[in-house]
Amino acid sequence: MKSIAAIDFTTHGRFWYLAFLLCYTWIRESMTAHSTSSCFHSGSKNARLTDGKSYRSDEKVSIIRRHLLDGIQVSDLCDEYNLQPTVYYRWQKTFFEGGSAAFEKDSTREAQRLKHSIEQLEDQLSRKNAVLAEVMEEYVNCKKKNGAL
Repeated sequence: MKSIAAIDFTTHGRFWYLAFLLCYTWIRESMTAHSTSSCFHSGSKNARLTDGKSYRSDEKVSIIRRHLLDGIQVSDLCDEYNLQPTVYYRWQKTFFEGGSAAFEKDSTREAQRLKHSIEQLEDQLSRKNAVLAEVMEEYVNCKKKNGAL
């Protein structure tokens, strides 16, 4: 014979299980019905987070420019592009750290690199010439001692 507590627990457990299934089904149906209006749906125009959208560098610069030049608040930009503020500030930090490179011309950097390379090669050549001169002097002295010259 079952005790009353066991019967109540079993009935109580069935009730919560049925309630859970009902809620789960309702949530699933409502999400399916409203998925096209959700901003986190992959088909949404503004869905950036769930799509795993990776922005190109020109898009990142455009977003940073809108904040700095147009005065749009960071929070508004983050809402518009579904970005975390930390992501925006990381982009901005990277942008400012690499900003000096934008003012350097590639030809100037290349010329400096080539100039440095030429200086290294000239130093190496002068050391080789000094060693060769020393070896030739020893060679001539040996020949003189042996009477060959």
